[in-house]
Amino acid sequence: MTHAKRAMRWMLAAPIVFIVGNGLGYIGRTYECRTDRIRIYVAAPGYESPRDELPKKLYAMNVTRCTLPEQWGGDREPLEGYP
Repeated sequence: MTHAKRAMRWMLAAPIVFIVGNGLGYIGRTYECRTDRIRIYVAAPGYESPRDELPKKLYAMNVTRCTLPEQWGGDREPLEGYP
């Protein structure tokens, strides 16, 4: 078998091995995590106020669930010190 045929076989087999080894679930979860957007409202950086008082102005941000911790509806590990 020539080197070209062997290389072509590996190039065809690599995606199949990846999909079977990782499972289609990994690919689906990655796609869903990156495309599932959620709108959150945040205060300006550095803004601090007592817990009972809301900030004067909130800014809307569209982010993916990959960037949010679990307790805020995302997929990342929970933040320490937050309920």
